Amino acid sequence: MELNPLEASLQGKIVVNKQVNPFTPSIQQPDEGSAGSVLNSFGSLLNTQINKLNALQSNADDAVQTYSVGGPIELHNVMIAVDRANTAMSFAVQVRNKFITAYQEISRMNV
Repeated sequence: MELNPLEASLQGKIVVNKQVNPFTPSIQQPDEGSAGSVLNSFGSLLNTQINKLNALQSNADDAVQTYSVGGPIELHNVMIAVDRANTAMSFAVQVRNKFITAYQEISRMNV
């Protein structure tokens, strides 16, 4: 039985999620005094996620261009790629809004 890439990736995530213990924290706790390493890891995480968002946008653009010139791609695959990119962008905007709200709350605190 052959799976399309979406089903294969979801199937892999289901297997991985079954192996995760819900009672153990999934985020590594930083050592005391390692604020620089936390900032670097957060920065690299943010950079990785922005690169993934960019890749989704590029895949959607490529799918639309391929379909518009009559290339070997089905319409439903184009729509899935566009919708996936749109959903990822909406999520990124909401995360950005939460960061801005958190920053504003922190800046209003009295020291």
